[in-house]
Amino acid sequence: MARWHDSKSRTVSSTRLMVQRGITVLLIITALTFITLSRLQNPSVLSVRMAVLEGLSPLFEAMAAPVKSWQRVERGVAGVFTAHEENQRLKTENNTLRHWQSVAMALRAENQALRALMQYQPVEGATYISAKVTGQLDGAFHQGLLINAGQEEGVKPYQAVVDAHGLIGRVVTTADHSAEVLLMTDVTSRIPVISASSRDRGILMGTGGEMMQMGFLSPTHKMKVGDMVVTTEAGGLMPPSILVGTVFSIAKGTVLVRPLRPVAAPEFVRIVQHPAR
Repeated sequence: MARWHDSKSRTVSSTRLMVQRGITVLLIITALTFITLSRLQNPSVLSVRMAVLEGLSPLFEAMAAPVKSWQRVERGVAGVFTAHEENQRLKTENNTLRHWQSVAMALRAENQALRALMQYQPVEGATYISAKVTGQLDGAFHQGLLINAGQEEGVKPYQAVVDAHGLIGRVVTTADHSAEVLLMTDVTSRIPVISASSRDRGILMGTGGEMMQMGFLSPTHKMKVGDMVVTTEAGGLMPPSILVGTVFSIAKGTVLVRPLRPVAAPEFVRIVQHPAR
């Protein structure tokens, strides 16, 4: 029974193969016949050819449908990849634009700071050395700045250092192209000052905090809250008339002075080269 089944299957397969081959040969012969006859330009042949083509048109469309569908899928996939690449390109361009926008904003702020600093010239006849703050020395017992100008640029110890608002400290040590600035709020800072209104003199002492304290004042001083305090050239330590701060409070003989702005905040400073020194 099994042998008969196998024999029958082989017979069916052989018959199917022969039929497929026969159809293929027939189609080739028909095509060649139409090609040959079409060259004769016989009206009857042309009519038959057009009728056959018209009859086979639905078959051709059916056979082309999967190809068209695949082409649409292929275009869709290609569009997805193209959109992804375009998205990545736009992200890269956006990040680049953001970077340069940040750079431009930083340069603009730096330019504005330099312009404000250049406009402030508290000492008549003095020359100035501009420098950038490169570091802060902020500890429990020491407050200072590092700047990128030193001996080669003409910076010397004890020179006054200002920002766009007024005095912030003085130079204490120098190297070839750097220097350390002692802030006037440091506990070791001592600056001779005078009240711009009452003309009372004293020594401004740092406290290590935001405020500074007036020392060596006359018991009969006439300073009042809000008075402006400026440097004096007494002792030859500082050039005169540099803004320092305002009187913040007077209580029980203690006069506290607040800087015009936080002294550790500047980005750029100027070192005052006093002609008298």
